[in-house]
Amino acid sequence: MRPAPNSRYPWAVAVVLGLMGCHSPPTVYFTTPVSGDHLHETITVGVRARDRDGAIKHIEVFANGQSIAFSDKDPLNVKWDTRNVAVGGPTVLEAVATDSSGLETRDVANVVIDRGTLPTDEEAIYSLANDGDLAAADNLLQDIWDLGARSSPVHIAPITWTENYFDEYWLFLFYGLRPLADLTWAYYAMNDTRYRDKMMEILSSYLDYDEKRDLNYLTFEDFHTAAFRAMALVNCYGRLSRSHDLAPELALRLRAAILKVAGFLEDPAHFEGNYNHGFTEAAGLLLVATNFPESDRAATWQAIALARLDSLMGTAVDGDNVEVEKSPFYHFYVMNFANEIVLWAQKYGVPISQSFIDKALAMTRYSTYVAQPNGEVPLVGASVELDARRQSRAINEYLGTTDPRFQYTRTGGREGVEPSLRNVLFVESGHSILRSGFGLPGDAYDGQTHILFNVGPYRTKHSHLDGLSLVYASAGQTLLTDSGLFAYDPSPEQAYFRSTAAHNTVVVDGKSQDAGVEHAGSTLTGPDWVYQSGSHRLYNSVLHRRGVLLLSRDLALVIDRLESLESHDYAQTWHFPPEAAVAADVTRATAVDGAEHNLVVLQQALPDQVQAETVRGSKSPLQGWHSPVYGNMTENTVAVFHITGNEATFATLIASGPLAEKVPRIVVDSAAEPWGFRVCKPEAGIALAVALGNLAVDGESVKVVGAEECRAP
Repeated sequence: MRPAPNSRYPWAVAVVLGLMGCHSPPTVYFTTPVSGDHLHETITVGVRARDRDGAIKHIEVFANGQSIAFSDKDPLNVKWDTRNVAVGGPTVLEAVATDSSGLETRDVANVVIDRGTLPTDEEAIYSLANDGDLAAADNLLQDIWDLGARSSPVHIAPITWTENYFDEYWLFLFYGLRPLADLTWAYYAMNDTRYRDKMMEILSSYLDYDEKRDLNYLTFEDFHTAAFRAMALVNCYGRLSRSHDLAPELALRLRAAILKVAGFLEDPAHFEGNYNHGFTEAAGLLLVATNFPESDRAATWQAIALARLDSLMGTAVDGDNVEVEKSPFYHFYVMNFANEIVLWAQKYGVPISQSFIDKALAMTRYSTYVAQPNGEVPLVGASVELDARRQSRAINEYLGTTDPRFQYTRTGGREGVEPSLRNVLFVESGHSILRSGFGLPGDAYDGQTHILFNVGPYRTKHSHLDGLSLVYASAGQTLLTDSGLFAYDPSPEQAYFRSTAAHNTVVVDGKSQDAGVEHAGSTLTGPDWVYQSGSHRLYNSVLHRRGVLLLSRDLALVIDRLESLESHDYAQTWHFPPEAAVAADVTRATAVDGAEHNLVVLQQALPDQVQAETVRGSKSPLQGWHSPVYGNMTENTVAVFHITGNEATFATLIASGPLAEKVPRIVVDSAAEPWGFRVCKPEAGIALAVALGNLAVDGESVKVVGAEECRAP
């Protein structure tokens, strides 16, 4: 027998409960992780167990005394989300093997959870104020400021407080003092005074500069930055005071700096009341008022902050309880912050209004439907990659208890109540969500088809020029993707990602749409299908009407009709995931994965006059780029179907999952004009007659019935 990796002895020490008799206890050891490992996010826990004279009854694994895994057979291999460990830091994993005689053996792995969250207290509203990363804290000990994936680490010694590296986002993090959260977490989670001392050093340096500096609206006086800086300073002040680490002189200086920021935030000119920034600007002011009640401005600050929060729920969140920026990412961002404000206010007796509480909770409805079956959020508008299931654990659990349908989608169908709607239009935002269903946990849930279809107005500077675009997810992944955010700073690349060409819609004459309003058509639901249509005139002389019909899981039909008195190049544009290889001709585009399995197939029912091309990573003109992470762009393939003339009609069948390997045939049904089709794949059980009338205008109709014959009449 080989020695256990985590023991000084050939096998882990047996702890035998009861009389052993002639039986030998089992043996047990961790295969992964091992003592000394640093862990974060989700990892695999592996345990092996053996018994010489019996059988293993079960294996159980504990983290700091809390059960995290159980198996009635050897080996045990489970996924474990380390974020569920309170605080993080040094953590004891214990594996207990029990044999058929009831004898037990234990093995221990001492590991470090190197990312975590401290429990919030009165000095912190947002959990991110207490989120920490050990690697980032260790870098700061070496004067290396690593502000995340959007920039490179920078060595800064000494700090001059005039630093201007990279972009506006770097300035936002640096002058908002956000890295102090890493040092705060590391000090309290690891109980290592080096992190406290570095925090004190940075705070002292900041105070030395802040007490004599001029205003700088690029750095310190950016409104949003100032709000986060107020939060960071209050958090440091409260925690260090409570642990008796804050010297009286430094406490007085820090208090003065905090009140100075609050005075800045009080000014109405420094409040952005129309979108997401305003929530933090109001919350920062409220946090100072609550933590420094002895200030002669505290009562005034509290009243101003609470009034601003109420006003934001009328300006930054619309009548459908959707954040106004047409970005699913920012909707989750605001929903989480708003509900953290609610929980904090209720805990510490801050008189937040019932209307704010109700509106914050109501934001879960959009979140329930916009999240794709695999948990990812569509990259629509100013969105970056986000897993809706892996948001703040405390907030997700709170929202799940208040909305059982949100609980169902956030847990992938494991808890809560299954939503009953497969077709939901959020009228004010213009986002239509079509689903094939929800299903039970596993592939039955994650593999469902989900379409986000944009039939609403251009709303804010974070909106894209993406009228009538869609995002298609199925078989557990996004198969027709949106472009993503890329960056806020103006550049040719930023302009591309906002452009119409970067989205799954029809581009006219190679130009972008005007900013304006799309009009939602009919929202229809059949026994097995769901449908949404919309129209716009965002190209001056062109009317574009589009209907999206989700026929079943992995099967959808998209109808585009374009009309003008003049001739145009109409380019129906489809963006595939970066890892897909794509081939296209006038009849179809096929995307395959690395194993050459079909991911998704687009089939044109009206190939006459169509010309097809694929583009990948073109720099002139920019096309075929994807940006799930801010500031990063990677090549992806785009299939483009062109028709030139005064009018154009595209009828595009989308097949994914198993149907991408056995693609149904789509043919025109001339007896059901203007838009009649037969969709046929007998061996897959598909034989449908589809008829659409009055596309995206009054009297619109959709009829889907079983076809008696799977051929064109």
